[in-house]
Amino acid sequence: MVAEVKYAYAEVHKKRGCHRKLACEDISKLSEAEKAARKARNNEISSIRIKIEHIIGQVKNFKIVAEKYRNKLKRLLLRFNLIGGIVNYENKGVI
Repeated sequence: MVAEVKYAYAEVHKKRGCHRKLACEDISKLSEAEKAARKARNNEISSIRIKIEHIIGQVKNFKIVAEKYRNKLKRLLLRFNLIGGIVNYENKGVI
């Protein structure tokens, strides 16, 4: 059984996984217009998700997130803010 988790701020694809039935509804009962609208919305969600994943990858290039932080915790927040500022400056207008 597939457990569905809903968050007020998150939107997920409306499709089934490999070898699993769609938990919320049967897609074969949808009209062609509804299927096209759903496919367009899924494409929009996935394009935003890919951009966000690329930005997370850029933050991980600084190795402060990808590996264990082994320095004084006093400067951790400052370094996170600096790295976030650098990545935001490089990606102006991406999302």
